[in-house]
Amino acid sequence: MKKLIVTDMDGTFLNDRHEFDQLLFAQVLELCEKSETQFAVASGSQYARLVQQFRDVAHSISYICQNGSSVYIGDQLISSSQISQKAISDIIVSISSSLEDCVRQYIYLGLESAYVINLHTELVSEVKKYYPSLKVVNDISDIYQKHKDTILGLALVSNDMLSATNFVQHVREVIPNGYSCLSSGFNFFLVQKNDVDKVAGVRSLQQYFGINSEDTFVFGNNYNDIGMLKSTNNAYVMLNSPDEMRDEFTVLQKTNNQSGVQCKIISILKANFK
Repeated sequence: MKKLIVTDMDGTFLNDRHEFDQLLFAQVLELCEKSETQFAVASGSQYARLVQQFRDVAHSISYICQNGSSVYIGDQLISSSQISQKAISDIIVSISSSLEDCVRQYIYLGLESAYVINLHTELVSEVKKYYPSLKVVNDISDIYQKHKDTILGLALVSNDMLSATNFVQHVREVIPNGYSCLSSGFNFFLVQKNDVDKVAGVRSLQQYFGINSEDTFVFGNNYNDIGMLKSTNNAYVMLNSPDEMRDEFTVLQKTNNQSGVQCKIISILKANFK
């Protein structure tokens, strides 16, 4: 029976150095091939970063990028959710008028690249960690007109004045109807359309490959993973997850620094051959 395995990246699949065990992952891919299992990663990061991390096997896996706003199978884009220039301008106005003191950086998430109008120097390395394809523009219109790109969402970098929960709540209260905000971890928050979520990416892959939820396995560790975790009974979270997530889902006993996700995947797939 074909299966789909989807894992969050930072704090879940990746260790605290944002790396993963290459030898273990080779075993994972070998077992996936033998069992007709599709492997996918789901992240708030852009496609360019994810492909870079899996550059040796990039064509062999699928990518749910920027919290589900774009989905790729290898290098093939199968879905994306775009935001108009007017809508993104309205979102910026609503946030800046109410939460200006709480936001350190706005990052416009395009299909081809991420963009900033002013990038704070102390944030360069952190922002490029998740958005390695990053360009500075003079105005939002440059993204559409000069770079011929389109915006899929907006990333906010908070300054810790508010807790993650309170920050999300305040953003949701001020942004226009039809949009939502989720924490992506590490003081990054994503504002996107209401119907954009990692679970939408999971469903796109399920439909494409003809795999149902009973044969889908999901791994996560943060609030922006909840939607896809709830979409299947085969849901696992990490020891570093919030308390309420550990109470609701099965907790892996090995941490992200112990390659807990890869070890569990190998166990699941080996059970197919018994």
